[in-house]
Amino acid sequence: MRVVPRPAESAADEPSEAETRSRKAAGPVSAPSVRAASVASALNDAYVFGARLLVDQPAACRVGYRLFFVHNRDLGWVDLEASSTVYAILGWHDNCDLQLPRLPGIANRQMLASCSLLADGTPALRLLDLQSGQPFTIEGQPRQSISVSGPLLIGLGEHQCALGCVPLPEFHQQRGALATGQELPSYDTNEADMPPEHSMRMMRRTHITVMPRSVRIADLPVPAAGPPGSSRLTLRRQTRAVSIEFSEADLYAGVIIGRAETCMDRGLRQVLSGQISRLHVLLMAERGRVYAMDLCSTNGTWHNNQRIRRVLMADSGTRLVLSGNDSKVELTWHPRVAGETPRVPTIRDFSSNPRIKE
Repeated sequence: MRVVPRPAESAADEPSEAETRSRKAAGPVSAPSVRAASVASALNDAYVFGARLLVDQPAACRVGYRLFFVHNRDLGWVDLEASSTVYAILGWHDNCDLQLPRLPGIANRQMLASCSLLADGTPALRLLDLQSGQPFTIEGQPRQSISVSGPLLIGLGEHQCALGCVPLPEFHQQRGALATGQELPSYDTNEADMPPEHSMRMMRRTHITVMPRSVRIADLPVPAAGPPGSSRLTLRRQTRAVSIEFSEADLYAGVIIGRAETCMDRGLRQVLSGQISRLHVLLMAERGRVYAMDLCSTNGTWHNNQRIRRVLMADSGTRLVLSGNDSKVELTWHPRVAGETPRVPTIRDFSSNPRIKE
């Protein structure tokens, strides 16, 4: 979505004589510090510009989050309902739910955003970098996976495109504070393996839970014995198949499947065809359940002959099809077996003359 260009800066934005004297008295500042301060100021200005334009825009949901990007004269937004069935993919690809500017450091499928309700009824936002190579930043600090309660401003790409994240209906109820950005600098952080179930906000400060990054299948360790509740899937195309297991921690971090170098080992790339998107589907656990989420793939993810966005991977087993074309790949989610020993990923041939592919 495009809007009117940002108004020209006025003379009132120039520093006063007192401010100039104060800066001189503080002494010289290093170049990196000056650049960081300049980037932070530009991001905050972009946030304020976008928030003021959107504060009167009706929300598409009652409780959730509004995400909006601002870069130069471009602005776009998406409203996420706090629901287990709703999520959005952000990136510059045409299929993305929120199409970002095509800038250096921003990937075609950059990140996943989802929203859930905490125990007190307030919304929490989950942001997951999709192995983009240049994750989003919070005050210059790269982050790859977070859960946030409260308003937040993040930077994207080398040119630091601003992405505002504001809770609904708080954004409209506190329009004065959130439209001017005065609440944004105040936040607390902690680290955890999974998103919190209860609100951790204090005194209306934003709270950020930093979580482990999404995992690549090729990077998964093979322990000596499988932990209780281990999960296993098999990917099969024609006569080749590969199986691998995941721990609960892997699934809460998020497991990406696709044909990109960033998420596949050599064995899996032999199974996945050219009809599979580079980032095709994400497996992620939420509150004890595992879901498969299509990453706005070109040829889709299918369940029971229906193209799906998100589907529950039942403990009794689930079968999906990646790409509905002739070179489709079958994904079988096996029933969970407690304590089963994980298998080393292997390639198998199901033809009449079996061959082992190294």
